[in-house]
Amino acid sequence: MTKSKKQTKNEKRRAARQKAKNSKNTKLAASVLGLAVIAFSGYWFFARNQNLEIKEYTAQVSEKLGQDIVIDKETKYSIQSRQHISADQAHVPYTTNPPTSGPHANASLGGFYASGLQDENAIHNLEHGYIWISYKNVSNEELDEIERVAQKYRGRVIASQRNENDEDGVVLAAWGKMLKLRQFDDVIAEDFIKRNFNKSPEQLAK
Repeated sequence: MTKSKKQTKNEKRRAARQKAKNSKNTKLAASVLGLAVIAFSGYWFFARNQNLEIKEYTAQVSEKLGQDIVIDKETKYSIQSRQHISADQAHVPYTTNPPTSGPHANASLGGFYASGLQDENAIHNLEHGYIWISYKNVSNEELDEIERVAQKYRGRVIASQRNENDEDGVVLAAWGKMLKLRQFDDVIAEDFIKRNFNKSPEQLAK
């Protein structure tokens, strides 16, 4: 049976619509793929620059470590707990000085504190991925440098005086990690910050 002219026209219209639909889907897929490529390229470029920056700092730190600056090398410690408590609530003793994990109260805002912070508050910042710079009996020049670094990285650093530290000098602390220095060194500090921020259960530092 031969097709009528009407049937032939309808088939041609359906074929044309399908072709247009296929073309639209192809363009959409190409756009999505293009955006994905751009996003990946941006991420790769950012990650590559971050890695290069960290490697550059690491090279400088290796040179610094040859000097008599470090009291105790960077060390990992067992995590005590993530218990939330009030600031004045009794709790088990911390196993490191300063503490790098354990029961904690409300977090503090990032930045520099001329006076001390309660350990229970600072630990919560560590859980959020912050670096805690605590110092004891440092020079005015070191204090200025500590404040400068703390303000530069205020989204990922808190800095405060802490007379309970075992030795004079500076302690760089992250969640479950610590490095003790006889004196503040911005290169070592920034290297520690870049490698260790957000290495924590709650990655909220910026």
